[in-house]
Amino acid sequence: MFRVGEKFERILYGEISRIEDFPYFAGLVNCGAAIISDRHLITAAHCFEDESVRVYIRHAYVGGETTKNSQVVKYKNVIIHPAYLLYDNVPYNDVAIIVLAAPLMFSKKVQPLKLPERMGNRKTSMVFVGRGIDETGEISKELKSMNVKGLTVKECITLIPPYYRKYYHQYLDILAKMNICAKRPGNRPGLCNGDSGSPLVEDGVLVGLASFGGAECATSRLGFYSNVAYHVEWIKNVTGL
Repeated sequence: MFRVGEKFERILYGEISRIEDFPYFAGLVNCGAAIISDRHLITAAHCFEDESVRVYIRHAYVGGETTKNSQVVKYKNVIIHPAYLLYDNVPYNDVAIIVLAAPLMFSKKVQPLKLPERMGNRKTSMVFVGRGIDETGEISKELKSMNVKGLTVKECITLIPPYYRKYYHQYLDILAKMNICAKRPGNRPGLCNGDSGSPLVEDGVLVGLASFGGAECATSRLGFYSNVAYHVEWIKNVTGL
């Protein structure tokens, strides 16, 4: 069906962006993340399927469009959602909290995102930001963003290849609660390999984290994002926010 993939989601044909416009963005070695406090980042749990990333690397990048012009910050712990599960290559409860070793110093290039207060049917324009492998097949030298629109479950299912619709129907209720399905305006590709965990934002509020997309980047039009509102109580409990 849809895949997480070993190389994670990346943006195809995104708009080149400045970190000042998205100061909440944080980069990991293999994923993206978002700043939610001076002590915490949030990302996708499947970014830590590789134990070496969780145990040995332990640093993130903030305040820059690239790793070269970013500040390197260390983290001391990763808290993966206790109900996280990767089943048939589809992640469930795909959320993780990164606890930083020292507090961030906020500036015009480093700022936290607000958490959502309640569940909602996201239909207005949202923005997704990340960096990594782009349409050239190389690591992007720029931070990139794209506008997306949230879809209803019915709309989403009509865009899934027929072969997979039966599978999706089996898990419809839980996937609809845990995820936001969204696509770019027009017939344009969106997520591809490399930026799982990067933030989906609506009106300055963190609403989603890139979780999974289509198996073929050039033909896939949908992106699935972990619904932050669905997990917000757990997030607040483990962070104290």
